[in-house]
Amino acid sequence: MSDIVPVYRERPAAPTGPVVVVVQQPPKSVAAATLLTLFFGPLGAFYAGGLWGTLWLLSSVVLAVFTLGLSILLTWPAVVLCTAIKVSNHNKRVTASTNL
Repeated sequence: MSDIVPVYRERPAAPTGPVVVVVQQPPKSVAAATLLTLFFGPLGAFYAGGLWGTLWLLSSVVLAVFTLGLSILLTWPAVVLCTAIKVSNHNKRVTASTNL
């Protein structure tokens, strides 16, 4: 015969009020965003966000076709600057949401 006695524990009570689930996004690197857009142009903007990268890529290609590529002298630096700003704003939102 066995000397093992089963132990039964009570389950913890279920929460009675609403449950708040917070999903936190990780911060993004501004340096990585800047380097990606410097080397890859509008393709590097996908690091900041999918829609953001798509808009920059389409606008750069369309403008390059109409200006025979000269618009890249304006759109490339604009993509670098705007992507760095977008990633910086993303990081501010992430840190603000953790300070709730």
